[in-house]
Amino acid sequence: MVCFVIFRTDSIKKVLTALADLVRHGKIKIYDPKFIPPKTVERIMLDLCGEIKSPKLVNVVAKTDERGGKVIFSLRKIHPPAHLVVVTSRHKTFDRLREEFPTYRPLKGFTPPKKIIDS
Repeated sequence: MVCFVIFRTDSIKKVLTALADLVRHGKIKIYDPKFIPPKTVERIMLDLCGEIKSPKLVNVVAKTDERGGKVIFSLRKIHPPAHLVVVTSRHKTFDRLREEFPTYRPLKGFTPPKKIIDS
């Protein structure tokens, strides 16, 4: 089941760190992170949370094949340096996000961390 993870923060460095944390420590496979327009994030946040506590300068969305519950459970364990929102097929905005996702500008600079080999 595909779901989306939205990363909201004040710097690209924090987004890249949050992406790497989710992959390395949360063991979540992330695909194709892209910048998402602020208006779209506002719409999604209002739909999911009912309010926007503070606008963020950098908004990125990434796709994952993991179940939404697994992603949320992983987030609770690792505390990444960004506000993360998981959008699953249960949410009204999921279909629209899935349709618009290919049109978003790709985030450059994210390379999934290499596996650590235990010795």
